[in-house]
Amino acid sequence: MGKGLAWSESETIQLCLSWLEVSEDAVRGAGQKKSTFSSRLYSHWLENKRPEDKDPRTEVAIMGRWKKLQPEVTKFCGVYAKVTSRESSGWNDAMYLDAALKVYQERHKQPFEFLAAWKELKDKPKWTNKVTSASSIGVKRG
Repeated sequence: MGKGLAWSESETIQLCLSWLEVSEDAVRGAGQKKSTFSSRLYSHWLENKRPEDKDPRTEVAIMGRWKKLQPEVTKFCGVYAKVTSRESSGWNDAMYLDAALKVYQERHKQPFEFLAAWKELKDKPKWTNKVTSASSIGVKRG
């Protein structure tokens, strides 16, 4: 079976927003069964995606995209945390981001493909509180 239609940036961003909405639901919380969570995520994504985004995406496709995206964003958060932990005089956010993207590519032998997703997720507790093994790499400043 083929890989299916390529994901647009807006679809990926909506997936992140839907994940945040469903996972941060104070009523249902973290105790949701996987099947319930998956179903709620899919429903929220369908209700909130842009009309011009591709159809159809199945619940399996949505969860597959999340399973690919989530660990990569987590790795990049670790790299970014390590890069930004070393203050450099005169550096701005864009410089830190560029440095983190370079380190990620060197470390993982491929560019980071989920930058838009990272921008949506980076300040949320799951990604700010979780330090991964990616953050333990050495980073050289020029």
